[in-house]
Formats: sequence, structure tokens, C-alpha cells
Amino acid sequence: MKAGRLKGVVTSQGKFPLDRLVVAAGVDTPRVLAMANYPFTLKHAPGILAHSVSLPPLTRLVHDAPGGLSFKQMADGSVVGTDAPDPPDIPAHQGIRVHAEQFPTQELRNYHGNRILAKIGQFLPGAQGVQLDRLTLGFRPMPTDEFPVMGALPGLRDLHVAVTHSGVTLAPIIGRLTAEEVLNASPAEMFAPYRPERFVSHAYHGTGFDHHLL
Repeated sequence: MKAGRLKGVVTSQGKFPLDRLVVAAGVDTPRVLAMANYPFTLKHAPGILAHSVSLPPLTRLVHDAPGGLSFKQMADGSVVGTDAPDPPDIPAHQGIRVHAEQFPTQELRNYHGNRILAKIGQFLPGAQGVQLDRLTLGFRPMPTDEFPVMGALPGLRDLHVAVTHSGVTLAPIIGRLTAEEVLNASPAEMFAPYRPERFVSHAYHGTGFDHHLL
């Protein structure tokens, strides 16, 4: 950055001159934006998925059941699901609820995986008693108000951000609208409720920051 304008980036593949940059880095978005001295925060949002062994075709739908249970069957026949948006607040999950880390034991991983699959079996009879293949723990790019954050950064108009929990489903429309904004300087009306300005409580001044992010 020079006088508030983007001049380029330094990457593991070398230096590249740029006049526009779109940061679409998922959970690494705060770390990347910090390189431009821009403070940005995401919620810490761990989540687990139980993956069964392969089964014959049972369903082509994504199912939402009571108690936070959701599941679907993948193309390889495995049934994948979860039963809670966040880890229960118990001592075994203390570290996971604070920062990115894996399960402390394989026993805990197997317990959660089998527990979730047993719940799925109550709603999908063909999956009753199915064997657990694995349980995955991921960390979701969750904005602090849980809505997408799209567009140029306040005070750093050469830097654009695109981060949302619904990245896979929204990627085509986000990519098209972001490209139009960057290439044509044409603000996308659909992005209006999701601009990063909504987190700014004070104006950006000069080359330093005089604002706070909520």
C-alpha cells in the first residue's frame, strides 16, 4: 500500500503489481486483511460432520429434522450430517470453542460421529445402524452478524472483500457481481445490505484508522 492505494502483493510465488485485489480467503480473511492494516473480525464457528460408510441410494434431498439435525446422502453413497451448529459447552470442547484445533481424542471423535448417525437413522430407516467412516471438524467463515460481507473496504477502495458462510451456494452470483464492481466500478445493488461499512462506527481518516469494528 502507498498513500492508501494498492500497488501490489507479495506472495509465495513472487511479487505481483496490482491495482485491485479481492480477498476471498474464507477463515483466513482477517489474517490477509491485517497485511493491509485493516482490522476485520469473523466469529469463531467450529462445526462437525459425521460421514457414514457407503450405502445404497436412499435419498436425494437435504433433510432438516428437529433438534438441529440435518443430513444428506452424497454421490458416493455416504450419509453426512450434523446435529448442532456449535459444540456443546463441556470441558472436552473447551479448546475447540475458543480456537481452531482438532479433537483431543479419537474416542471423542467416534462418540460424536456414532451419536449423530444414530439420530439420522431415526429419520432415515435405511441408515439405521450404519457404520461411521469418519468425523470431520471444520471452521466456518462466519461474519460477526452471520450475513455476507461484500465489496470495497472503507478507506481502502482498491481492496475488496468477499466472505460468507454460504460460499459454495452463493459463489456464482458473488463472483459475477464482484467482477462487475471491480472491472466496471459499478456498485451491485444486491450487495447494498452486506457492505463492510455496516461494521464501521467512525469514519476512516487519512492513511491511518480512526474507527472501530463492532
